[in-house]
Amino acid sequence: MYRGVSIMRHHLVLAVGTLLIAVALQEPSLAASGPYGGVDEQAEAAWLAAFPHLPLPATLLLEESPLTSKQASYWSTKLLSQSYKLSSQDSFQLCSEARLLCTPTPRLRSPLPDDSDYLPGDWIIYSESAPSKGVEPIPPGRFFKLEQLYTGASMLMPSLNHPVSSTPYLPHALAQHLPVNAPSSIPSLLSLLGISNSSSMGYVINGIVQRCSHKEDTELGQVKRCAASIEDMISFVVERLGSAVEVLESQPTPQFLKNATSNVTIKSLNLRSNTATNNLVCHKLLFPSMLRGCHELASTKVYEAQLQIDASDSSPSIYAVAVCHFDTSKWNSGHPAFALLGTSPGKGTICHWIRADEHVWLRVQ
Repeated sequence: MYRGVSIMRHHLVLAVGTLLIAVALQEPSLAASGPYGGVDEQAEAAWLAAFPHLPLPATLLLEESPLTSKQASYWSTKLLSQSYKLSSQDSFQLCSEARLLCTPTPRLRSPLPDDSDYLPGDWIIYSESAPSKGVEPIPPGRFFKLEQLYTGASMLMPSLNHPVSSTPYLPHALAQHLPVNAPSSIPSLLSLLGISNSSSMGYVINGIVQRCSHKEDTELGQVKRCAASIEDMISFVVERLGSAVEVLESQPTPQFLKNATSNVTIKSLNLRSNTATNNLVCHKLLFPSMLRGCHELASTKVYEAQLQIDASDSSPSIYAVAVCHFDTSKWNSGHPAFALLGTSPGKGTICHWIRADEHVWLRVQ
């Protein structure tokens, strides 16, 4: 009974919070009727078939493609008939209709912190090849120790709002023709989107596709996938966890604190998954369309917390998800968390808050 009420409450809070943040951001892509002006019926049908008792999260509703089935079929046919070579006019039209960020310079809501789940390089654990321009130092509170996580604790916490601007997913039928997991496809992918290889976005695409081509991290023993469509993410979740799952997402930080580090107090804390259970996390990656880098969470604990901002009864509170990693022995020794916390690989537990717009998938016991 308690779990059911908790889940319903979470989805209600998340839906309202996400819609408010979308309106507040005032991005042009969110101005159409419906977030992107369309409903991906096939994606919603795939979700219902895989997870009949799990509501579609509000963030995924906001990320559905604006393309109709007819438009998706048209572009799929055109790509095949023209051997994946579009004219510059067609590239512009595809990017416009699908609301993709086909720009030489990535569009960001805020500068990227240098922990980089979404930049080229090892985006699962650490990015050491990120371009220096637009990258910020790790903010205080981005990583913390397990002993800091308890009801009543106070700590610094950076904004949970994602720095990468939201874009819609591609329909699955079209995403299949724009492979993000084959380095050999990079030239045609850049050509299709009208993006120069020497541009900042070209650099990003090269790095992300290189990382997406590896479906397993041999050092960490993690299976991972890049999901270019909602159906791709559904398939990976079902493959690794089955259909008895739930998904957790942090609430966005209020807009007046969008780029700030705040003092927060943990008003309540619940352990949702222990180290004996493998779960998944799906990060939002910097890419012209919505792309999520999903990977297994092994030797971790997942917590949900209600956080009071600035420790005042009148200040807002938000729902947030934290992940604590108990085995860091195989992490890159240059991971910024080690310098921030004064530790090294294999010593101690490293925790962090999950950003808004990212998903933690739990197997329901």
